[in-house]
Amino acid sequence: MLTAMSATGEDFDTPVLPGAAASDYERYVRTDGLLALQKGPDDRMRRKGLISRVVYQSSERSPRRAACDAAEAVPLVKADQLEEAARQLRRPLSRLRFVTEQLDMLEELSPRGPQDVPNGLTTGPKVEA
Repeated sequence: MLTAMSATGEDFDTPVLPGAAASDYERYVRTDGLLALQKGPDDRMRRKGLISRVVYQSSERSPRRAACDAAEAVPLVKADQLEEAARQLRRPLSRLRFVTEQLDMLEELSPRGPQDVPNGLTTGPKVEA
């Protein structure tokens, strides 16, 4: 099997992070755990509920990361490194725009759409109103 090697002979195909996944990317992102959370076709909630879940999960995580990114710019501003601070702040702004665009997706759901979410998140049987 051929492996990608650098000019210095480093093997780029052999993972360096601990774990059983095939690549460092899969180990870092924990794709095995994420994929295990997905349900099969028989267990999936209604499509509108799935869209809502993905949007809500993302909208919980992205602003937290944006706040961390913005905090990293504070020392740069204090050190009068304004160009670097501005560059650093573009990333959290992009994150917040992304979340806003995702939330806009919810406007496309029917008015009953968000009511589908709690039934899909419970572990028991679906309860119809």
